[in-house]
Amino acid sequence: MYEAHFGMLERPFSLRPDPNFFYVSKTHRSALTAVEYGITTDAPIAVIAGDIGCGKTTVLRYMISQLPPDIRAVLIAHTPQTFGELLSWIASNLGIEFEGRDGVAVFQDIVKALARGHASGRRTLLVIDEAQTLSFRALEGVRMLSNVNLEQHPALQVVLVGQPELLDKLRSPDLVQLAQRVSIDCYLGPLTRDETRDYIWHRLRTVGAKQEIFDAESCDIVHAHSGGIPRLVNTLCDLSLVYGFAEQRQVITPDIVWSVVRDRQAVGVIPISDRAAAENKLRSGA
Repeated sequence: MYEAHFGMLERPFSLRPDPNFFYVSKTHRSALTAVEYGITTDAPIAVIAGDIGCGKTTVLRYMISQLPPDIRAVLIAHTPQTFGELLSWIASNLGIEFEGRDGVAVFQDIVKALARGHASGRRTLLVIDEAQTLSFRALEGVRMLSNVNLEQHPALQVVLVGQPELLDKLRSPDLVQLAQRVSIDCYLGPLTRDETRDYIWHRLRTVGAKQEIFDAESCDIVHAHSGGIPRLVNTLCDLSLVYGFAEQRQVITPDIVWSVVRDRQAVGVIPISDRAAAENKLRSGA
């Protein structure tokens, strides 16, 4: 709609997780470094947690895109509720027949497939997104899978990605043994004010914009009302570009962002900060 007007190749603030737009904030860099370290040191289980909209899925997809060829990633994006369903998803990714079969037999075939991969010099990484929805029983099954060793190396390494509720589950007395196998854990928080500016400009450059389009003050207003949550930053910036295009502006100025915020707070369902709180944040420089 507005791409050609602003000199862009595509929309810069789509809500679709896309590793091509990946912005490395301080917390994202720490998470990637920690998980990379865990993979290279045979850590059985790593955990990435964070609030809704903080970029967990983007991080894991970027991480998978950077894996060396000797590591096979099994991504479970639609989290199953039971251990049996989890086994079925893993089996499907590994090309193992599971329909109508006993769970124990499927489990054994998964271990055999992992052993064949290990023998050929390939490791397997199981990545489970939205892992907070896994049942306690399914999470205990994850521990069982991570317990399988081949020549003193884990047959399967696991990365659990989820919302803060995942941490609450892992702290449960029912999952003590699983928690003890977590070697790496990191938390993704919101972007700082400066990171929000860099994030916005990074996404604009990624789609070919020749100028920053959003001035620094506009970026700060977006940060104040989004709380630095990337998903909300994307929403506010995308709408600001729509408003700017409607007025045939070449640069998004604070009045345009304020118009978006005012309209969204009046009739929208986007959970953005109220104006008073945002203005306090702007005044404090937070």
